[in-house]
Amino acid sequence: MQVHRHLRDAVQIYGMRFKWIILQDGALLADYDENRWAAQSPDGPGDLEPLLREVEAYRAETVRLLRSLSSEDWGRRGRHQTIGEVVLEPYARHELAHEEQHLSQLRHALAVPAPILGDI
Repeated sequence: MQVHRHLRDAVQIYGMRFKWIILQDGALLADYDENRWAAQSPDGPGDLEPLLREVEAYRAETVRLLRSLSSEDWGRRGRHQTIGEVVLEPYARHELAHEEQHLSQLRHALAVPAPILGDI
């Protein structure tokens, strides 16, 4: 359940960070204690379906926003509180790889077959 919570939190946080970078070049991106957030979340096993719907909704909004960008927008920058300057495109690619890693863990845990790439 902790991976589910962490994935939801990461999708929300990164989505907001991307939005800040897009709307406010040079935006300060606050850090958060991802392990603490996941461990202290009130979500329980009965909340799995709503939690996954949240992930789906937040991710859809982020994808919609990112698809609307011009090629110049992908070069926008933000300043992360702990890692310093980040550029939107590699930062978004980093988060995508992070999400894919956790989705793979969830598929394995739930024994759900991986989607065909065209289905994503």
